[in-house]
Amino acid sequence: MVGGSSDPFFLVDPLAMSVTSSAGNNFTNNSNGIVYANGGQRIYLTSSITSAVTVMDVSGTGTPTMSPLTTFPGNAFGAEVDKANQILCVLADLDAAPTGFDLQLVGIDINLNSGSYGTQLFNSTTLPQAGFIERWNLSPSGTRAGVLQVFGNGLYIVDTDPLSATFLQIVDTLQVPGGGFLNARIDWAKDESQFFVVSQALGQIDSELARFDVAAGMWIDHDPATPGVSGLVVSPTEEAVFVSTINGLVSRIDYSGLSPAGVSITYSNGLLPQVWQLDINPDGTRLAGASWSPGMLNFWDAKTMTYLTNVFLNTSNIYDVRWR
Repeated sequence: MVGGSSDPFFLVDPLAMSVTSSAGNNFTNNSNGIVYANGGQRIYLTSSITSAVTVMDVSGTGTPTMSPLTTFPGNAFGAEVDKANQILCVLADLDAAPTGFDLQLVGIDINLNSGSYGTQLFNSTTLPQAGFIERWNLSPSGTRAGVLQVFGNGLYIVDTDPLSATFLQIVDTLQVPGGGFLNARIDWAKDESQFFVVSQALGQIDSELARFDVAAGMWIDHDPATPGVSGLVVSPTEEAVFVSTINGLVSRIDYSGLSPAGVSITYSNGLLPQVWQLDINPDGTRLAGASWSPGMLNFWDAKTMTYLTNVFLNTSNIYDVRWR
């Protein structure tokens, strides 16, 4: 996202370490959520400015095609997939009024063999609107969503299991601990036993990474002194989380069960200009994160945090990255 209505979008081959396709058009304008689905054959992305969801066909070898999937009355944020039910979930404003807003979780049919492909199947109705809800994430099984108050400490856990008696209801309301100014990211452990929230601070006050144990029903704040955290991703194979910061430091934080003791941090070598977000490949061995000015897609060894290599992107201000 660099301004204007033609924000850049890149597809990168991590084996060849090369850009295979790039675009910049209204479909990618202010995109703030991207996710692979349909066996890696489609990319779905949301635009907060156009209030739309776009689908990109990446099943072939040529230039991928983009087309509109659905639109909303207002802004749309995030893109996550319930793989078991082939449902794309987004947080979208359902209020058509020019001065109002009603951000709710919306489920969209993305089963390519369905007669209702692209149809909005359901939406929540009870998410509180105070504190500007925007950042959220879906659990790996697709049965829970964590929705953050950006300005405030509220966190709402929503039942997103279509077979549940409490489907689309808020099943827990929590307060994120610490003195952060805004809640920036949330992500879940692979087995959903825990989740993690980055609470970002202003000025010289350190940001915080809070851990919640679901079974124990308690927060374990194990990293209260990380400066300027902006990105967060959880390992799909280990008890480890990875964070990136606005000063370009990328780190691995190992944890174990309920214990706040014995946590270890492994820092990457070197600093990069503002790594806003990270993603980890499905086997948990490689991290990827884009940096600013010059724009690069960077790669780290997820075990050792050794910086490996980068692919130059002919732009700056890259915010998000997803592995296939």
